[in-house]
Amino acid sequence: MHPFSSFEPVRLTVPRPPRGRKPHEAPTLDQVRTLVERTTLPFRTIAARTGVSAATVSRHACKGGWTRPRETFGPEHYSAEGRCILRRRAFAERLMAMAERCLDQVGTDPRTTPAAVAKALRLARAAKEFDALDRPPKPAGKRPRQGRGDAPPRFRTRR
Repeated sequence: MHPFSSFEPVRLTVPRPPRGRKPHEAPTLDQVRTLVERTTLPFRTIAARTGVSAATVSRHACKGGWTRPRETFGPEHYSAEGRCILRRRAFAERLMAMAERCLDQVGTDPRTTPAAVAKALRLARAAKEFDALDRPPKPAGKRPRQGRGDAPPRFRTRR
C-alpha cells in the first residue's frame, strides 16, 4: 500500500472576479463619440482622455457607424497598380514559403513521393511567374551564341 493513498487531495477555491462590467455611462460615450467624429485624435488618445479602453472606442465607433473627419486618413502612398503589385509580390512570397516547406519535408521524410516533389516544384515555378509579372522585361541586348559559345571560356576547346 502506498503511504499517501489514504490522503484526499485538498482543493482550494479562489473566488472569481465578476465576469461582466458595468456599461459606460451615456455622457462618457457621448464624449467619446464627439472626440471620434470631430477630431483626428487616435483611438488610444481618445481612450486616455475619456477613461475607456481603445478597444471600447473602436467597438462603439464600428457598431455605431461613427465617421472620422477626412483629415484623419493620411495620403494614399500607392496607386491602384502599385497596390496590385504589392499584393502579387506578397502572394509570390507566400507561394515560395510553401514551396520551401514542401522541399524541407521532402528532404527530411524518407517516404517522399514523386508527387510531393512535383508539388514543390510547381509552387516554386508559380512563385517565380508571379514575381516576374511585375518586373520590367530584360533589355534586348546581345544574345548568347549557339554552339560552342555557350560554354564558359575555360571549358571551350581549341582547334
